[in-house]
Amino acid sequence: MKNYAAVCLALLMLSACDGGETLEGEYLCSEPDGAFGAKLTFDGKGSVLLDFVTEEQVSRSPDLGSKMNVPGKYEMKDGSVVLSYFDGAQRHTLEVKEGALESSTSGFSSCVKTP
Repeated sequence: MKNYAAVCLALLMLSACDGGETLEGEYLCSEPDGAFGAKLTFDGKGSVLLDFVTEEQVSRSPDLGSKMNVPGKYEMKDGSVVLSYFDGAQRHTLEVKEGALESSTSGFSSCVKTP
């Protein structure tokens, strides 16, 4: 019985340490020149909505509406966030640095959490 309890405790500790990190809230991303890059809205449960254009851009060109509220998934791995969207056709890794997200991809180069 003690062995069973020890194994259960060890498995519980491993599951708590592995994949326990989540993101929640909205992050605004800019390109290296400071232009709008994207908006990421994390739900804290592994899903993310991505906006690649602003509402203002959609109001001027309604055909851009398909670039808003793009559903995706995210996973936390070794201090990074792995984004996957367009049914897995697009995948990007962002580094978590001091509460911000950074990437070498231009649209996600610097992502800051909004208040």
